Amino acid sequence: MIVWKASKINLLVNRESLADARLFLYVKGAKMDINELITYLFTPVAQVAVIIGLAEIIKRAGLENRYIPMVDLVLGLISGIFVYGYMMEYGIAQGILLGIALGLSACGLFSGIKNTVEREE
Repeated sequence: MIVWKASKINLLVNRESLADARLFLYVKGAKMDINELITYLFTPVAQVAVIIGLAEIIKRAGLENRYIPMVDLVLGLISGIFVYGYMMEYGIAQGILLGIALGLSACGLFSGIKNTVEREE
């Protein structure tokens, strides 16, 4: 067993057998399997990145900048309903709620990065 400790996060690799290696993350005493970490952290981050990329493609195709936040919201809704409501079987209501959060996150992240880059130049 290998344990890495950093402040309040402990990473544990349990290798009882090489074929059944499991990775657990302990955050403030709560055990989290690596699959849960992917579900709750990496999936939404990847979805926000995809939404930003698709919105940028749509903007470069000729859509006015003032409509991009609405595009982000619609793409977030579609992504949330498809990934969380359908693939992860959370239900449509949670998919809609998470989709709104994803779309708004993508819009805010893009605006924050854009404002930071413009100020530096």
